[in-house]
Amino acid sequence: MNILKTLRRWDDEDQRVRRAAYLRNLQVIGIAARWMVALNLLYALVFGFSTFADPIDRIWARQTCLAHSLMLLPMATVGWWCKRSHAHAQAQTHLRHEVTLVAELSYAGVVLWAIGLTAIDQSIGTNISAFVIANVGVSVVLLVRPLWSLAFQVFSWCVMAWTLSWSMQMPAMLTSNLTSAAATCILGAMISGLLWRRFVQTELLQAALKETNRALEANRIELQRLATRDPLTELINRREFMARAEQERARADQQGLPLALVVLDLDEFKSVNDMHGHLVGDEVLREVARVMAESMRKIDVVGRFGGEEFVILLPQVDEAHAFKLAESLRLRIAGARIEQLGRAVTASLGLVCVPGGSQMSLDAMFRLADRALYKSKHNGRNRTTLAEASTILPVPLS
Repeated sequence: MNILKTLRRWDDEDQRVRRAAYLRNLQVIGIAARWMVALNLLYALVFGFSTFADPIDRIWARQTCLAHSLMLLPMATVGWWCKRSHAHAQAQTHLRHEVTLVAELSYAGVVLWAIGLTAIDQSIGTNISAFVIANVGVSVVLLVRPLWSLAFQVFSWCVMAWTLSWSMQMPAMLTSNLTSAAATCILGAMISGLLWRRFVQTELLQAALKETNRALEANRIELQRLATRDPLTELINRREFMARAEQERARADQQGLPLALVVLDLDEFKSVNDMHGHLVGDEVLREVARVMAESMRKIDVVGRFGGEEFVILLPQVDEAHAFKLAESLRLRIAGARIEQLGRAVTASLGLVCVPGGSQMSLDAMFRLADRALYKSKHNGRNRTTLAEASTILPVPLS
């Protein structure tokens, strides 16, 4: 049972890395094929121009030259096709069927060609080096699933045995070569299986590492969001607002640009919580935050200070424009019906506008905006009050 579980687990792992294995095979075959073309050309030239006195040797040289010449075009074609397919396959989610078979077909093609070359060699000797080199070579270069590799090794040995029995007359030498061929097939299957398992483990480890890194990055982003955002309204919180406001304040001072600050407080919000409950109160805050976020410009900084108090920083606006923006926001809040409440809510706003070159501190701006907000409350709520112009003076030129 444990063996069956292990085999099922391996099969599942093989399927998970199948795409990566085929992409790697496409890349490797594209490179190896170019080297094979060079080697085939070299062998074809060497044996094509070789001269031997013995007629059997001359026939062997011509056959060897022909065998290597016949591999030139297929190898060049496979190399070109794999290089082109690798570029296309990287951009595809699912690989085409003919692409996924390229490793197996290359594996079979090279070994069967080597068996033919080995048969040619039997006319002058008894070595099977072509079969050994090709078998071990493709086992090292290509990534092939172990069961497929084992099946093909059995098949290749059977073909090799039939070829040698047809071309070799000495029983003892035939037995020796068949034994060597069997050892080569076993070695090839072992190499192929070990390299495949190592590739699978490496790919799964890299995939797990990527997933861990993605999770860590998502957690980092979430922690950053929690550190800078109000969890109820999704507006930036007090700390983040103050940091951004200080940056805008410094930029305004440096470039001599006007700056406005709005402090907004919902009217009679405590009664909403007391009469309808905190869940309804939370919904009111979320709806007001939504209206504020949709009403402001992209460069404006909108945040929740706490409770029912919100703040807005308006860069690069003069007094008239700032007042118009604040009034537009107040009217939109008053016109937004809260479903759970059954009515709309109103807000009181305090506005302070600082001209370019004022260099007024952010604390001073808040004090003036709070005073203006207090006047809005005192004068009947649901209104925008502008801080008195006499309290906002630009820095005199020296």
